Amino acid sequence: VSLDDENVKGIHMSRLFLSLNQRLADAELSLPLVNEILKDFVQTHEDMSKNSFLTLSYEHSLKRPALLSDHAGWRAYPIKIHSAYRGGVFQHQMQVRLTYSSACPCSAALSRQLIQQAFEKTFGNRSEISHEEVFQWLGTQEAILAVPHSQRSHADVLVELDSELEDFPIESLIDYLERVIATPVQTAVKREDEQEFARLNGANLMFCEDAARKVKAALEQFTGVHDFRVEINHLESLHPHDAAAVATGNSSSES
Repeated sequence: VSLDDENVKGIHMSRLFLSLNQRLADAELSLPLVNEILKDFVQTHEDMSKNSFLTLSYEHSLKRPALLSDHAGWRAYPIKIHSAYRGGVFQHQMQVRLTYSSACPCSAALSRQLIQQAFEKTFGNRSEISHEEVFQWLGTQEAILAVPHSQRSHADVLVELDSELEDFPIESLIDYLERVIATPVQTAVKREDEQEFARLNGANLMFCEDAARKVKAALEQFTGVHDFRVEINHLESLHPHDAAAVATGNSSSES
């Protein structure tokens, strides 16, 4: 019987489906569980192959607190898990997309320059200025007449996991990298949260290359990651194109 026969294809596909359904339907996702599925695939298809592969794709929901207020909301993080069983050896890769805000350092410098020029135009001919005058002036539209441009940005992080791990470090990796990036997008936002978000953007100005370097340095210190590839995309508000950067671990060919 040819393997091109539709009945044969159906038989083998049903075995894969049954194995996934039996293992995943009522269980919590874990590395040992995925390993069992990969072994099931080989055992039920030993007449065809000694290797097996599995890709799982879903959205991982995490409840995120507001920056300052007592509110909270849910964020969905796209996750992909690529697993393989070759020659009796398990391999696991995990991919997550982090969404954050990036404020342009060049735009910030140009905005500061305009504010300096406005200050000089308003007070340059005076030898004495009171604190109250400057304080009031800084709260006007004429004073802060320019702001840096910022944009929603993505970090697509693919990590190769160490073989001795017992679980997928999904939540710990997300939490760790969002602390490093410092400006993840928010859920529930009140005025104080939005102001804090603006402060964080001003304190963490970054080009796409800066974000790539920050994430690369962080991943090199993250326990359980054997190798990685990071793709950064800043969805430019100034240009009609995006700004992109890629960083990889020492075992990869890219840099």
